[in-house]
Amino acid sequence: IAARWKTLSDFQKKLIWIWYRVYPTDEYYSYACKNASKAEDIPARLRDDIFQLSSRSDKWIKERMSAVKALGFTSFDDAYFAAMDKLPLPETKLQLLTYQTHEEKVYAIKVISSMLRGGAEPDALAELIETDYPALAAYLRENTGADADVDQYMRWYRKNKIINRYPGESPIQIGFDRFDPRAMLMHKIKSEDCAYFWIDGFGVEYEPLFLYELKARGILPESVKIGTAILPTETDFNHQWDEHDPNTTKWDRLDSLSHRGLPDDKSYFSCIVHQLSVFADAAKKVEGLLEQHEYVVVTGDHGSSRFAALAFHDKSVVPVSPPKKATVYSHGRFCELDPQSTDMIAPSGTDKTENAGKTYLVQRGYQNFSASGNVAGGNTDDHDVVGESHGGNTTEERLVAVTILKRKHPRPPVVCPPQSKQVTERPC
Repeated sequence: IAARWKTLSDFQKKLIWIWYRVYPTDEYYSYACKNASKAEDIPARLRDDIFQLSSRSDKWIKERMSAVKALGFTSFDDAYFAAMDKLPLPETKLQLLTYQTHEEKVYAIKVISSMLRGGAEPDALAELIETDYPALAAYLRENTGADADVDQYMRWYRKNKIINRYPGESPIQIGFDRFDPRAMLMHKIKSEDCAYFWIDGFGVEYEPLFLYELKARGILPESVKIGTAILPTETDFNHQWDEHDPNTTKWDRLDSLSHRGLPDDKSYFSCIVHQLSVFADAAKKVEGLLEQHEYVVVTGDHGSSRFAALAFHDKSVVPVSPPKKATVYSHGRFCELDPQSTDMIAPSGTDKTENAGKTYLVQRGYQNFSASGNVAGGNTDDHDVVGESHGGNTTEERLVAVTILKRKHPRPPVVCPPQSKQVTERPC
C-alpha cells in the first residue's frame, strides 16, 4: 500500500485510515495510522512516530523502514532532523535513517564524525552502516591491498578527515622513493586497444572505495599499483593526457568538489557525500569502457589534503616565510623561486624540485607558505566548511593509484562483408 500511496484516490486513502482504526494490529503501520488525525497525515506519521517511542522493537524498525522507503520521500525538512537530534543514542540515529536522500547521508556523516571524536573506531561504525550506506562503510574501513604502510596511513587520514579537526602531522611516515612514477606504471600497458580514464583529484585516498564500487559491478582489476604524481602536485604539472585522444576521458568533478563544494552548498560533510558518489559513477563509466576496449587504465593527476587546508587557519601551525621574490601558489602549498634571487635556501620541511626549467619549493607536511586566502575558513566542530588543498608533498597529495582493468572476454573480430558472391567473409 505504501508503494502505491501516491496513486491512490483520496477515498481509498481514507478507507485505509478507517480500516486501521477499526481493525488495529500489532504492526507499526497500524500504530502510525491510528495516530494520524486524517488520512493525509499517514506518510508523515509513518516517518516520524517512531521517534516518540521510548523503546523500539527490531520488527517495528524494519516495518517503518520498509514503509518510508516505499513512500519514496525525496527530501526531509528541518523538523525531521530536529526530531532525530533528540534521540539519545547516535547508534539509534544511524539505525533510523533511510539513507535515501542526500540530506540523510550528510546527517549520517555528522553523526559518525561525532562518534569518532568520542573514541569510536571506524571498523565498528562501518559495520553499523554497511547495509544502508555501503559507500561510506567502504571508505571508512577498506584498503587498497597494494601497500600495507600506505593503507595504514590512509585509514588514519580518512578517519581524521571525517572527524574534521586538524590532527597535526601524521605519526605514520611514508617514503616515496620506493614507488614508481605514475607515467611508468601506465606505460607498462602494451595494447593498442586501451582507454585511459583520468579523474582529477583522485588520490590514493579513494582507491579502496573505487575498488568496492567496481566489485559491486562484478569488475575485478587486473592490477592495482601505487605511483607518484609530479611535484608540485597541481594539474598543470601532471597534465599527461591528450584531450584530443578519443580513447582518453577526463573528469573534473572530484577536484572541483574538493576545492569549492557546490555553488549553493558549502558544507564539508555534504561535499564528502558528493565525493563518495563520484566513484559509483566512475565504476559505471569503466563498465561502459570495457565494452568498447580490451583494457581500461584509471588514475588521477594528484590527490588533495583536508589537513593542509585546516592548517591554513590553525593557530598552532606557523606559516613559513617564502624566500625573497618567490611567488606563492595554492594557498601556500608551494612557491616558485625567482632565478635572480640570492635567497635560494630551502626552509626546513620543504622539498626542492625542478620542473620545465623552473625551481619550486614544495611543502612536505601541513605547514603552508604565508599566503592570503580563505580555504576552509570558519570551519568548526559545529560548522563544517568545504575546502581541500593540493600542490604539496604529503602522502594524500602525492600518491595516486593506477588501476588496470581487462575485459573478461575478448572483443569479437570485426568482419567485413564480402565484396562479391565469389569472395567469402574475411576478417578486417
